[in-house]
Amino acid sequence: MVAHPENKSPSEISCCTAPVNPNSTHATKSSELVKWNRLFWGALFCTLPVWLLSMRGMLLKTHFSGPLQAIFTFLSVFVFGKPVFEKAWLSFKTRNLNMFSLIAVGTLSSFLLSMGILIFGHETFHQEFYFEGAATLICFVLLGQILEAKASERTNRAIEALGELLPRMAKRFKSNGEEEEVLISQIKKGDLIKVLPGAKIPLDGRVIQGTTSVDESLVTGESLPVEKTVNSRVIAGTLNGLGTFLFQVEKEESETIISKIIASVFEAQAARIPIQQLADKVAASFIPWIFAIAFITTGLWWIQAKSAWVTAVYYGVSVLMIACPCALGLATPIAILVGTSLSAKFGILFRKPEAIQTLEEVDTLVFDKTGTLTQGRPSLITFRAFPDSESHHLLQVAASLENSSEHPLARSVLQAAEKKGITTYLKVSLFQNLPGKGILGLIGGKKVFLGNRELLESHHISCNAFLPQVQELLNKGETVIYLAIDKEVKALLGITDPLKETSERVLSNFRAQGFQLFIASGDHPKIVSEIAHQVGVKEWKAELKPIDKLNWVKELQSSGQKIVFLGDGINDAPALAQADVGIAMGSGTDVANESASITLVKGNLDGVVRALLLSSAMMKIIRQNLFWAFSYNIIGIPLAAGIFYPMWGIRLNPIFASLAMTLSSLLVVGNSLRLNRLVFRVAK
Repeated sequence: MVAHPENKSPSEISCCTAPVNPNSTHATKSSELVKWNRLFWGALFCTLPVWLLSMRGMLLKTHFSGPLQAIFTFLSVFVFGKPVFEKAWLSFKTRNLNMFSLIAVGTLSSFLLSMGILIFGHETFHQEFYFEGAATLICFVLLGQILEAKASERTNRAIEALGELLPRMAKRFKSNGEEEEVLISQIKKGDLIKVLPGAKIPLDGRVIQGTTSVDESLVTGESLPVEKTVNSRVIAGTLNGLGTFLFQVEKEESETIISKIIASVFEAQAARIPIQQLADKVAASFIPWIFAIAFITTGLWWIQAKSAWVTAVYYGVSVLMIACPCALGLATPIAILVGTSLSAKFGILFRKPEAIQTLEEVDTLVFDKTGTLTQGRPSLITFRAFPDSESHHLLQVAASLENSSEHPLARSVLQAAEKKGITTYLKVSLFQNLPGKGILGLIGGKKVFLGNRELLESHHISCNAFLPQVQELLNKGETVIYLAIDKEVKALLGITDPLKETSERVLSNFRAQGFQLFIASGDHPKIVSEIAHQVGVKEWKAELKPIDKLNWVKELQSSGQKIVFLGDGINDAPALAQADVGIAMGSGTDVANESASITLVKGNLDGVVRALLLSSAMMKIIRQNLFWAFSYNIIGIPLAAGIFYPMWGIRLNPIFASLAMTLSSLLVVGNSLRLNRLVFRVAK
């Protein structure tokens, strides 16, 4: 929905489209939405009296009704509806007629006809006023602008959320060794930056001093903390653990991975084509014919009626009014409103209407791993004690040591211990945290180690006897942690990010329906391989950066595949925006949700199945609405042109044209409301 108006001809701009400038700010978009709201409510305020006054004799006498209707309609059409006429004028000026062209001409014709009736009297035209048709049409158009302005505003929110990942300030070392706090925009390549425990890393660079663990899940998709030592690369926006370290800046603010993600989201968002463009394309060929028919009708009746030019104008205006694309303009938005309201009840948010049309066309599903197929948090899956009879005691020892730690993996050990009924911990003394290695301390006078192989080897504890068991856990995609007491290994802990309960079943259903399935992850190949095996997906890629995921989606699209990408992290934002349909897990980041076309609030893959069902139903209703809207025009235009009058005395009074326009709109609305019957099917 983000299209530069200067890059599109007016015929390509829908009557319900609010163009988005990627360079605009969130404040600008908010003011744009405020503007359309103000215009709509002003037009509606003026239109309601027109409708009431049109029921002549019920509220006021007729001779008061006409002037009042003219005043209120003038305000609605030419004051609050001014942008409609500006767009119509542009379409005529550039000779690219669109729906604004027809709306403006139809509205203006109905207003001028009503003014003629008011000035010359009912006796001349034998006709009632037609102000309400003009005022109502403007209200519908302005309402459409509000809906589109709300949708296009989300793009800027996504960019703002990305920008908030980076800290505004950073601690930089000066050449004389002094430390200063500066804006990250002032930092250059080669500068030395100090990062404290728990702080966000401001820019991309390489560690030159210190060790730590960094949570990179939001950017890379890696579910487990990544240990950082000298020469390790660090990424802007990721979260530092307990260690303090220095790094040398390798990329300035505009060159960071986060900045590239922002640019990728903008690029992919800008390529979107609104679903309403279907009606706009039809209107591009439909509208010139309507003008031609109205002109020919007026000419023929002028010749037929000779001096009775009023009759000719009467029929010409009837054609323009019956052809006003009110039902056509409502055919898609109303179905979308009803369908998306229904889907919201089941935690499925269609954030971009075009996804409704595209979703029923997809043939390929690409899944991120962490937080999408898996739970997105580490869990202790395996605990092997030596001997096994001491399993409960050794798990209590491990939990006691982790209870003093703030490492992200500590929670998984504590939760596993709690499930085994361990609620009290042993006393720990001389606790030490060794970033990049693990933790140690004294329990009951014995020295206890809990960490990786490097920790044990640095204290001359051999792990060779357990290599087969360790390799088995690694092959299952688990991260191995050793528990040693004094100089002897006592247990192996296997930690991984487990599958969601629904993943295997849902993917099996998709496979049976003929969808192609892929997994794209930033995690380690062994971990991704094991997850792919569990869910039955044969094609997968691991250790993918955000841009790699984006490029893979583009590669699949270039082969003609329609792609749904499912993810939950910042690292997924470019791919979510690039995919034909991006689906974000609601439990994920705001950036992922804003970049996606659809958000599953509950983060449950069953929501994908329901979204597909709703998409199919909504598109069926939209097609029916379009059929009825065009049928109305096909039947109504000949009637309005007076073709049947010479033979059978049947003609369409403009006031009935107004009524017919309203009834066609009500038919479209009523048909859209049938979507509510889906509630029982979707609930299954």
